Amino acid sequence: SWDCVKSCPAEVFSIAGKQYNIEDLVHRFVSNKVFYQNSNGGVTLSGGEPMLFPEYSLNLTLELRKKGINVAIETCGLFTRNPISLQVLENIQYLYFDVKFIDDKEHKRYCGVENSLILRNFKELINNDLVVLPSQKKDLQFPTEKPFLIPRIPLIPDIVTTSKNLKDIAEFLREHNVKVIDILPYNPLWVKKAGTIGHKLNYNRETWMSSEEKAA
Repeated sequence: SWDCVKSCPAEVFSIAGKQYNIEDLVHRFVSNKVFYQNSNGGVTLSGGEPMLFPEYSLNLTLELRKKGINVAIETCGLFTRNPISLQVLENIQYLYFDVKFIDDKEHKRYCGVENSLILRNFKELINNDLVVLPSQKKDLQFPTEKPFLIPRIPLIPDIVTTSKNLKDIAEFLREHNVKVIDILPYNPLWVKKAGTIGHKLNYNRETWMSSEEKAA
């Protein structure tokens, strides 16, 4: 409910974003289908965390598949594997899975939760043959019956990018025969956005990563 926004006499609150039912959302996506086909693209469900809303994600994904539109999901990996979430995975083409830390204490320190479920999900998706690991990036151009699993590593300077953490991540990925990853260089635009909603920051780097930092 948005009653607090509507009833605030000082009008200090506002609604950011818009709610859509699945039918309206699919209609908007279908209008761009030609673009998706020409670019070998599709629709990406991102976050927030789409796997926190498995029923909605599943229903949307099924409708998009009926229209011949590929679907990707970006996840932090913190989700419960149940019949609905597994059905979501069965109906997408790409699963981008964040890997920020291997050390449980570091993950809890910076992300606020332990990462045991995240790493277990990653392992079991592979071990139970629920995903495909591409051997090279060009494989991603040819979707299979199961989704491609692509680990994403967000490079947060001095946090994720410590030598030990990157070595731990590399070792973890090698153990699971991962050949293709997605690297996300630090984006500082979030700092000012956080300030506008009153968040106090313990980390406030406002500069982009240098070429030297990315190369390191």
